[in-house]
Order: sequence, then C-alpha cells, then structure tokens
Amino acid sequence: MAEHRASVVVPRPIEEVFDFAVDQVGSSRWQWQVFVKQLSGEANTAGATYERIRMIAGDRYVHTYELAVVAQPARFELRSTGGEPSFVYDYTFVVEGEGTRIFLDVDSEGDTVAETQNRLVFLKRVLTGDAPLGEVPRYPDPCGRSPESPTAFKTGFVWTAGTIGAFSLLSIGGAGGAWVFFYLWFIAVFVAMTALVVGIALAVSGSPNKAKGVFVGVGTSILGAVLTFYVGYITY
Repeated sequence: MAEHRASVVVPRPIEEVFDFAVDQVGSSRWQWQVFVKQLSGEANTAGATYERIRMIAGDRYVHTYELAVVAQPARFELRSTGGEPSFVYDYTFVVEGEGTRIFLDVDSEGDTVAETQNRLVFLKRVLTGDAPLGEVPRYPDPCGRSPESPTAFKTGFVWTAGTIGAFSLLSIGGAGGAWVFFYLWFIAVFVAMTALVVGIALAVSGSPNKAKGVFVGVGTSILGAVLTFYVGYITY
C-alpha cells in the first residue's frame, strides 16, 4: 500500500481535538459524501467496528473497519477489515504551543497526499468555526438506493409530468392542424415516459449512477419539449 503523512495545527486543547476526531459516526457531519454507522462494540473505544460508505464521482465504496487503537488523547488507529482498497489511518495528537498538532499517517492506495491534507485542513476549519457542522445524515443502504435517489426521482417525475401536460395542451390547441405536430408530440411523450421508467429503474437498483440516469432522462425530455414546441411553432 502507499504510505504518506499529513499534519495540521488546530488552535484548540488536545482533549477537545481528540474527542472530536475519534467520533466515527459524527465524522459524517463534516466529511463530504461519507456515511458511517457503528456495527459493534462501545462507541469510540478500541475494538469498536464500523461500516463506511464513501461516494466518489458517483461511485460507491463500502468498507468495514475497526477502531484498532485508542490511547486518549494521544493516538487512535483505524484499520479496514473489509472492502477495497484497504487502509490504515493512524492519527497522532501532540500539544504544540496553545494548540494541538494532528499527524495523520495513511497506508492506502485509495487516498492521495492532497486528499489526506485536505481532510485535516477541513477538520481544523470545523473545529475553529470556519466551516459549518451539519447533522448526521441518514445512512444509505450499501446495496440499494443512494441518498440522492429520492430527490432525483421526484425531480424526474415532476419534469416528466410537466412535459406531458404541456404537450397535451399544445395538442388540444392544435387539433385539426398539421399531423406532423401530432406525431412529434407523440414521440416526445414517449421519450418522456421512457425517461421516467429509466429513472424508476435506476432509483430502485444498486447502480451508483442512478441519480445521473434520472437527470439524463429529464434533460432528454426537456430537449424533446423544446424541439417539439419549435417545430410546432414554425408548422403553424
């Protein structure tokens, strides 16, 4: 595995910094697209096990890991027990001046030096109040829908329904007109319905790109609406 180290100084007492960083479930509040749930053991103590879902560019990475070492307030270590790529995250805390220096030693093919450094920088920003601290998000199903699915599906449904409604009004207004407009309307509605069906299928599947699929379908429906309206306009 690839090894590297990053560090940052946080102007906060070492006990406060350690307690915040070791909270695994709570880390979902400040790490973007990272979701953690506890599987066993006592929270934030040696031997506790967790499951983590990390969303990167639409892909889903599921790991199980153990809080292998906890030596408060000086060090804790996270070690993966399942999932690829495997990892070891070793956090060390040292008093420096009136603050705390955090060292993070990473042994993993899945983390770059820049990513590791950015993680510590954002941790510092949260602890100093320079970045918001959200609520613990709903943990997604590792093999099912992603957190984005409900919103994506609703958006796809609303756009599709609106597209069909608009085409229906245009069709009624143009009754007795050019048949080409009617056929274009029919094709556009078919595209919109196909987008909705694809969106539903993606929303209930295990595909990591389900949200993208819905919005691609919606975009296709919107394009069909614009083209149909334009052709209908020049026809009449």
